[in-house]
Formats: sequence, structure tokens, C-alpha cells
Amino acid sequence: MFIRSRPIRWILVTSAASLIGIPFASPAQAASHKAPFDCGKTFFANNWSPGHNPSGSIDWQSTATDAINGENVRATAGGTARFHDAGSTSYGKWVEITHSDGTRTRYAHMSSMVRAAGQSMSVSQGTKIGVVGSTGGASGPHLHYEQRTTSGAMDTSPTVDGVTVSLGQRKAVTSSNTCGGSNPYTPEEVCGSGYSVIDSAALGTNTSAKSPLSRHCVFQSQLSPQPPATSKGCRLVRFNLANW
Repeated sequence: MFIRSRPIRWILVTSAASLIGIPFASPAQAASHKAPFDCGKTFFANNWSPGHNPSGSIDWQSTATDAINGENVRATAGGTARFHDAGSTSYGKWVEITHSDGTRTRYAHMSSMVRAAGQSMSVSQGTKIGVVGSTGGASGPHLHYEQRTTSGAMDTSPTVDGVTVSLGQRKAVTSSNTCGGSNPYTPEEVCGSGYSVIDSAALGTNTSAKSPLSRHCVFQSQLSPQPPATSKGCRLVRFNLANW
């Protein structure tokens, strides 16, 4: 009797699960990161140690071919970006992106951001989130970059564009971000001046649960020119030209 009870229990549990439709969730795919810069740009990824805070973070710095100050900062992977401003201390202007697998990346010391502090937006890999600067506690222009686990712990050997930079290493990395067909532009870049973003979503995002105004811009001035529907290759951007 004992020998038969084990397979019988297993069959009953399996049958019950199928009858009540228990969903079996598959784990989220791990985020794959590209360098946080325009396609073809080469910068040093410096994981210097000891003394860097937090340990394992990357300082992106200029190379002989590319100066980093004023460069676009782009999402290394898709997710939800949240914008912060620590003023003249710490990170200064900084962004944290939460990715689909629950991991996070941080981008700090930027001179400007595409959203105001306290706001958030959905981003794709390659979406512009700011511009390299030296705000906060930075001693000079560079991009402070972190990869964090789902628990918030630092990944001390982050990988971008297939290059792993471990503690104490400094490597030149050439960005492949935005080299493909993904749209790297923000709604502000597509609509230009004279338009105000009222809602947005990353390309390829299912917006059925969002406002029907997703990817819309509001026309604010009769003097502003009507933008082309394919401005900067953003084929999915639509425009609400109702003047307010």
C-alpha cells in the first residue's frame, strides 16, 4: 500500500492543478545590457578599486578618440526609468531603471535628464535618458553606472556589450546601442519644441492597458510647424493636433 500511495498522490495533485488552471510562471529573461552611449562611441569603463563607492560601480570616462562630456546617455536595457535629483551632493542628477527581470541600473552625475525629478517613463534599450555631466559630488565629467541585482546588491563584475569589467579593471568598450533598428528617440526629440508630451510608451510595448493617448503629443502653438509622421524614423508616433 505504501508503495502505491506515492504515485497516486502525484497523479491526484497533477490532475487537480490542471482542473483549476494553476498558472506555472516561467522566470523572466535576464536583461542583456549594451553600453549607455550612442552607436560606435568608445569610452573607458573603469571599475576602480579600492575606494570607489559603491564598490563595483563603473565610471565611464573619455578615451583618446571620444570625449564623454555632453554625450547622450541611453538605457542599457529596457524597463521603467525613474528620475531623481540629489542637487550638489552624491549622484546629482540620476536615473534608476528597473528591468523586466527585476534587476536595476543607475546612471549618475548627468547634466540634464529627459524628465524632471520625480517623474518616470517606460524605456526601450537605447532610449535617451539624459546627458553626461558632472553634477552632484563628481570631480569632473563622467557617467557613474551601476548594475544591481533584484535584491539591490551590487553586481561587482558588470557586463555591457559582451565585455565584463571586474573589480580593478579598466577596459575600452565600443557601444552597439542604437546600432540596430530600435528607436532611440524620446517623444520630446520627435515632437520638437511647441509640443508637450502627455503620455508615452516604449516602442514594442503593449499599450492596451494604457491611455489611448499613448505616444501622442499635444499641439500647443498655431505658429509651430506640423511635424512629419515619420520624424527621425519613429513610425509609431501619432499626433493629436487639437490646439489648446
